[in-house]
Amino acid sequence: MIILFIPENTSNQLVNYSYSQPGIVEVVENGRLVTLAKGIVTVTATTVSGGKTATCLVTVEDAVIPVYKEEVFLDFESIVLDWASGYGAFSWNTDQQMITGNPSVDAVNTSSKVYKWTRDIAVNATWGGYAIGLPTKNTNGWERISFQVYASNPVTTIRVELFQTDVSQGNFTISNLTIPANTWETVKLNMIDAGMVNKTFDKVQMQIAGGSDVALMSSYSDNFKFEKGLAVSVPDLISNDAGIRIYPNPAKEQVNVECPNGLKQIEIFDITGKKISTRKFNGEPTFSFSKKINGAGLIIAKIIDTKENLYLRKLLFN
Repeated sequence: MIILFIPENTSNQLVNYSYSQPGIVEVVENGRLVTLAKGIVTVTATTVSGGKTATCLVTVEDAVIPVYKEEVFLDFESIVLDWASGYGAFSWNTDQQMITGNPSVDAVNTSSKVYKWTRDIAVNATWGGYAIGLPTKNTNGWERISFQVYASNPVTTIRVELFQTDVSQGNFTISNLTIPANTWETVKLNMIDAGMVNKTFDKVQMQIAGGSDVALMSSYSDNFKFEKGLAVSVPDLISNDAGIRIYPNPAKEQVNVECPNGLKQIEIFDITGKKISTRKFNGEPTFSFSKKINGAGLIIAKIIDTKENLYLRKLLFN
């Protein structure tokens, strides 16, 4: 792990990074660089305004990938929303908001208690939502915020805004989600995208299904977390390259697999080694991985073809 500083003699802290070879390193928040695979790469930092640049040649001898550490800052197992306890809640365009039992305890959310907001909108009032006040938290050093959502109708849009003493500190609208009805899903949001790097806040405002014309629906939220990546060394993945093609990698939304021998099974793991999913095939020659399987970051695919050849691959979604 190294720190790649911004170009000298510039007051602009916004920097874009580019790479001579993809998939070897990645610069994350605060200029921290993590390594993904062996190789040599030139990293170029360019200021958003002014166009000043700096370059750095990086040689990676041992693959290092980020394993995310998390800290829950808002769940509902012991919280009482009475303001006197330090926590409180209010909502709009609703007939109900409360802490209630988990409607579906599963592997994604094992909590017994969650927060419920019932959407009951009037004509043209499409942006109903809720806000939860909490003791002041500081995002210093954290890279992501994640939370879990469950709704009685499919959700494609969620708007999140964070406040400090009623002054907005940052907001972000997450569009093109594919959260199905009656299923717990985890949503992840980079601090930099929300404008929340190194800021304090004491209120989370949520608008689930914002802009939707669904008049009545119930939504549940839980387990709001900070996350940050730690550099952890892992062995290189050994793979049999016979006849398989995987592209693009890294990818923005989708990675395609072409397997001339036909696919038998694919298992997906996160970077901690936890299995995310298993899918069986009947000799199909192609398959596509979607970013929605685990959000941005690194996943590991274990691919078995019909001739029992094994392929282990790191797949990176930007």
